[in-house]
Amino acid sequence: MDADVNEPQSKRRKTDLAAQGDPEDGQVALGQEESDVKTIQLDNELEDYSSATPLVPEEDCSSVLPDHIKAALPLIKELLDSGTEWDESCTSTLNVLNECDAKQLEVFCAMLCLPEAPEQSLPHFCSSVLALSPDLSHSTASVIIKNLLLGKICSLTEPPSRCLVTAVTSLCSRYPRPTCQALIEPLIKEGQTGSAQVELICRLVKDCLEPHHRLLVFQMTLVGSWNEGVLSVIHDLLDSKIELSEEIFSLFTYQLSSQAPHFAKSMKFAKMTLTVLTKFQSHVNAACQHTLSCCISFNETFLKKSLQAALKRICH
Repeated sequence: MDADVNEPQSKRRKTDLAAQGDPEDGQVALGQEESDVKTIQLDNELEDYSSATPLVPEEDCSSVLPDHIKAALPLIKELLDSGTEWDESCTSTLNVLNECDAKQLEVFCAMLCLPEAPEQSLPHFCSSVLALSPDLSHSTASVIIKNLLLGKICSLTEPPSRCLVTAVTSLCSRYPRPTCQALIEPLIKEGQTGSAQVELICRLVKDCLEPHHRLLVFQMTLVGSWNEGVLSVIHDLLDSKIELSEEIFSLFTYQLSSQAPHFAKSMKFAKMTLTVLTKFQSHVNAACQHTLSCCISFNETFLKKSLQAALKRICH
């Protein structure tokens, strides 16, 4: 009965007719049934294939690129793979980056296999990108940074190589906002904040980002859940003496309180809260006092008394 319910009605009708009619009709119906089964199997295979591969073949993707941009691909690809230093003529080839729209640039990066570029080639490539005139637009820089660096940094399980650090810091210094949005934000929002990623983010915060960009990163941490890595980033941001508006500070204390039950025994969370109470006293209004009091009530570390004392000093 279960099998009959799941079969298409047309298939059941053909089988019923085959059972009631003459042998020839039965053979025709059964043959049609086999054909239906093969068609369904083929449809399923095509569906699986289409979900696992791009909808547009690579040769069709390349058709969105003008010929002179496609002509630059082999040289850039060769230089990326070789890891050798780029001379001025090679750098000028990268001017095609300024001529691509968003769709063309994504295709260009995919055809260069930019996410798989060897790390030893990154400093030379980035130096050439930074030598371009005019500078890359915000959207172009974001696409380059995402394709070149995001996958490499997400996959880190140990401290980043010197080549990778050089590439990230050089691009971040020139293009800080695209770096924040195309690199730092995905790492924070997707929870890709292991020790290696956090080390790199904190280095960018200290060495490459201006105060208004640090504030941008701080606001990124106010969305979603926290982990120990995000706590380290927030603590470094607070230590950098960022300027917080009343609204942002209120949002932060609310997030602090909502996350407190998950970090009751976390020394990192306790130290971060103590930093808030000692360095941002002037921001703590009556509403924030209540929120912070609730936050401290969950704390189970030896710093709890220090936290309570710091809050009491603010209240009086």
